Amino acid sequence: MHHLVTDGRSCGALFEELRILYAGSPAELPPMRWQYPQFVAWQEDRLAGTELDRQREFWRDQLTGLRLPRLPYREPPPGAAPGVLARDLDAVVADGLRALARRHRTTLFTVALAVYYAVLHRVTGQGDLAVASLFANRSRPESQRTVGFCANMVVLRTRLPPFATFAALVRATHATTAAAFANQEQPYQAVSTGSANLGGRVDDVVSQMMAELTYRVRAGDTEFELLVPEAIGSRFGTELALAPRGDGLRVVLFHTPRLAPPDAVRLLDGYVTVARAVVANPAAALSTLLRR
Repeated sequence: MHHLVTDGRSCGALFEELRILYAGSPAELPPMRWQYPQFVAWQEDRLAGTELDRQREFWRDQLTGLRLPRLPYREPPPGAAPGVLARDLDAVVADGLRALARRHRTTLFTVALAVYYAVLHRVTGQGDLAVASLFANRSRPESQRTVGFCANMVVLRTRLPPFATFAALVRATHATTAAAFANQEQPYQAVSTGSANLGGRVDDVVSQMMAELTYRVRAGDTEFELLVPEAIGSRFGTELALAPRGDGLRVVLFHTPRLAPPDAVRLLDGYVTVARAVVANPAAALSTLLRR
């Protein structure tokens, strides 16, 4: 299915319904409260009214003066193709990142994003960093099982605390993600910030956390296996995605030909290095993590 008509939550709902139907009769599917046209009507009403004024003001303040991370993009040579790289974080590192999230009363996504901020700072030298992500945007209970593209892009902008530790960066990142979650209904495209040149598209640098999935299940006489086609690439400039894989985490970097393969390798290997370092020493100063 094209992304115009589906998102990650929709695929999960369809997969669950297929398992139920194949398990035998009588099959009782979970209730569907909103079809996609009902979600669209609700969203249009919200955007046309004044209920999102507070969210619009939040995003204007958050995005004014925004500059994108200056990754070492190039003019791609003729014939250059998009790339996909992957690395695995073992169970020790994955458990360490989850423990950090619990210690700071936040989510694994927040800790993973903080690691990415540290790597981007090391690569770009910037202390004001913006990374785009997709949030589910299903605040209404009626939309929990809706099949369609409900997700909304948000821009997660964090200023690195000066002379700080990784723990301080996690706290700053938590504040960013919590505020974005509370204001996720307002589409980025409909916010007027008056910003000058961003230095590229706002979705040139993207971070995603994939849900933990059961890859093989049996329903009746049928076995289902969920395949994640990493090789199809990404529609974004540079997308870092984390997905639970067994007891560990798989880190996948999708990139366009504008990012040379050696630079992509350095970016991904830098992420793995910093993730391992903060698990070994969560109180590490950012200056020790950011050495080139």
